[in-house]
Amino acid sequence: MSLEIVIVRHGETPYNLTGTIQGQTDIPLNETGRRQAELAAKRLAGENFSFAYSSDLSRAMDTAKAIVPHLPVVADPRLREWNLGDWQGVTLAEIEKLYPGGFRGFLNAGEEAKAPNGESSREVFLRVKSFLDELPEKHGDGKALIVSHGGAIRRMFHILMGEHNSFAELPQSDNTSVSRFLYRKDHWRLISWNDTGHLAGFHLLGTRY
Repeated sequence: MSLEIVIVRHGETPYNLTGTIQGQTDIPLNETGRRQAELAAKRLAGENFSFAYSSDLSRAMDTAKAIVPHLPVVADPRLREWNLGDWQGVTLAEIEKLYPGGFRGFLNAGEEAKAPNGESSREVFLRVKSFLDELPEKHGDGKALIVSHGGAIRRMFHILMGEHNSFAELPQSDNTSVSRFLYRKDHWRLISWNDTGHLAGFHLLGTRY
């Protein structure tokens, strides 16, 4: 069995541009995000994708449809961004005032980190894991496109690299970055991470949720 997954983060949104937490709020792509999706589509045009999955939020679905217009894209809510509850719609600058250590401190607070009326880091991990665990048995050989969000993709890295590994901080993924993993002989192997070569000339923003 040889299964390759190509993970792409959605394109830029107005909330990314203003440093506002979007979480599971359904914020659409902005003009730059649509252009990023077009560039990602050109970059991946030669790929022979067998199937495609995306978060059901429009910024991810629209990115996926731009990349594989010839394939049906299966919307799966397990690929949604971290639900950050009452912090959704709040700027990162405001979070710095609300949470000790600011948003970076929150991200490093462990698996029980949870915004008011949101889900915990552990809950995000488990729902993303349930999606990934199904793929090898469900599809066997082939290549899958998976379009998701910064927070969810960080958990994918943790899961696919092995839960026993310890990371001081999970790596970031930029808008429409391409990351690849290969499943063979019952384990996952990292091929590449956060490849943004197709965005040469674009200003890349820091990760936003």
